Amino acid sequence: MSPGKPSLVSIIIPCYNQGPLLAEAIESALAQTYPQIEVIVVDDGSTDNTSLIARRYRDRIHYLYQPNAGLSAARNAGLAIARGVYVNFLDSDDRLLPDKIAQQVPLLDEDPALGLVYCRHFLTDAQGIRRPAEALEAHRGEVYHALRRGNFLAVHTALVRRACVEEAGGFDPKLRSLEDWNLWLRIARRYRFDFVDAPLVEYRDLGDSMSKNHLRMAKSCLQVLKLHAQDHPGCAACREADAYLRTWLRLGQAPRLYRGAARHLRRGHWREAAAWLSAAMGLYPTYLIDPKRWLRGYRKAAQNSAYSLLLKDDSLGS
Repeated sequence: MSPGKPSLVSIIIPCYNQGPLLAEAIESALAQTYPQIEVIVVDDGSTDNTSLIARRYRDRIHYLYQPNAGLSAARNAGLAIARGVYVNFLDSDDRLLPDKIAQQVPLLDEDPALGLVYCRHFLTDAQGIRRPAEALEAHRGEVYHALRRGNFLAVHTALVRRACVEEAGGFDPKLRSLEDWNLWLRIARRYRFDFVDAPLVEYRDLGDSMSKNHLRMAKSCLQVLKLHAQDHPGCAACREADAYLRTWLRLGQAPRLYRGAARHLRRGHWREAAAWLSAAMGLYPTYLIDPKRWLRGYRKAAQNSAYSLLLKDDSLGS
């Protein structure tokens, strides 16, 4: 970067059959108040009108087409032609608020030891109603062990140094989900993170998001843990973080997987039921016969019954 000249930022938008929403993502990128922006749209083999939408902006964006290869490969393809000092990965159904980049760039410019700056985000439903996302704890500085306990930043909230992404090897195409978490972990091993405490992105929650596929997420979570098992050999903080995450998988995700297996079974989807059941048993093999689980259920039922009696008979309280 020349003295006094703003750093170029590349906003990379991968798109697969999201033509109806793509224009809003592109418009939000072009509407940034930050002056030095390039927008790259990677068409990942779409069969809808994605190319027609993108070509409307041909004088203002870079458009790249590739045969369908998946989200990670599309992001990496955009990264390969990006010229920016910093990059922002924006999914084609999400939007940036106008001053998102302007608020994050100064932090990276001022501190070469920072690899990434993230922010909060809004959730927008199918009716366009916007609400703040859950306010997770903000982590700054050395965040590796906090990040190893679980991903606390959405991909579109991050503005990241392009050199850091390239040094980390980009997104892993073998991961079907959580590929962003895997990349952030690799960057966090060497660089510090910072945070802008403001919602600067709109994440469109359409109900069919990849993040709602509990089977895929559970499998990918275990894959990421395995990929980073040897990051810090003998590290007590890593062991504690892994134990925390495995407990979350066991208590939080396994019950969902068992319920998903039951739903598939009722619908006669035998193969899907077997896959969900296998994953659930891998996380919590004794869930269905766990006496503590049944005791908790009994206590809850007893409490509900007692409360109902109290409502009907005030004399029980005397």
